[in-house]
Amino acid sequence: MRCREKFSGSKAECFEQLKGVFKNLINGRLVIEGETVKIPSDKEIEYKVKYEDDPETEGAVSIKIGWSYVEEIEDEEEDEEEEDEEEEDEEEEDED
Repeated sequence: MRCREKFSGSKAECFEQLKGVFKNLINGRLVIEGETVKIPSDKEIEYKVKYEDDPETEGAVSIKIGWSYVEEIEDEEEDEEEEDEEEEDEEEEDED
């Protein structure tokens, strides 16, 4: 699912909007296109800040917050593989 919100205005107006966005995000009340933004509390969260400024074309500051649901599956598979290896090692020791 992808939802986006856009705002155009002066620097002061933009910063005022961003204050509200971050306040609502932190309090779990940020809604974008009718969807409440839910940042999981049981995942590792990563953020990135990107800054670009080319006076001949344009400038931008991007803030990205992300997490992965896939890591959990990979971690579980690794845990299962480790458990299987430990069981095999124990079986080999029992045979000796």
